[in-house]
Amino acid sequence: MINFKPWEELTIQDDFIFQHVMRNPEICKHFLEKLLDLKITRLEYLQLEKTFEPHLRSKGVRFDLYVEDEHGTAYDVEMQTTEPRPGALAKRTRYYQSTIDTNALQRGDDYTKLKNSFIIFVCTFDPFNENRRVYTFRNRCVESEGLELNDGATKIFLNVNGKFGNVDDDIKNFLLYIGGKNPVGNFVERVAFEVDKVKRQEVTRVEYMKLFADMSDIRRAGEQRGMLKKTLKVVKNLLRRGFSKEDVMAIAECTEELFFQAKRELEMSTTANAKG
Repeated sequence: MINFKPWEELTIQDDFIFQHVMRNPEICKHFLEKLLDLKITRLEYLQLEKTFEPHLRSKGVRFDLYVEDEHGTAYDVEMQTTEPRPGALAKRTRYYQSTIDTNALQRGDDYTKLKNSFIIFVCTFDPFNENRRVYTFRNRCVESEGLELNDGATKIFLNVNGKFGNVDDDIKNFLLYIGGKNPVGNFVERVAFEVDKVKRQEVTRVEYMKLFADMSDIRRAGEQRGMLKKTLKVVKNLLRRGFSKEDVMAIAECTEELFFQAKRELEMSTTANAKG
């Protein structure tokens, strides 16, 4: 999700900049290869901040960055700068995993067609308080140490402030850079150059400002709906207490249309309760 602040203050920690930097396939590919110690020939970008709708009544998922390699392996990379309540981040990766899996299969497909997947969160805080740079999770058997389920699902949490754990120097320096340190090494210097390049582009600045305006409109609409809901509640409470139409409208400062809407809803609720 985009956290809005002045354009001049944006850094690699901000979703908008992070997404644009990772649009550079060489940067994204190098990051994944060094983090996961594997070789990727080609990456296919799906729509940035892709939205998956697993079911009409289910909560959709909007990924920051979703790419697939030549083998169909899925990579979801998320920037996480706010520390959620305990357990929420783990449950979020669980839901993200289920969404990727649901979208990978068509009706009648065999489960073996499920994609191998990596869900990666880059955190500006320590999600597990063990001061590690990387936390990697796979499903394992509790009773038999070393026995993996091999379901192809991996969740990784990166901690930009971590001190322990062996990682590739490029990943170590990348995390330090995200945490606010100066860029070190060819890869991170390339990342820093890409950040500057994105921020110099007028078209990107305009894109950000348009996104800001669109989100502000949505926020204002939400606030208006909230105020409407609150006013309806006040009107209904006044009607229950026997206030006249004129007094209700004066106290609640509502329109005649809103008064009658509240009156209808209250009558319908009263009738439904009486039948029940």
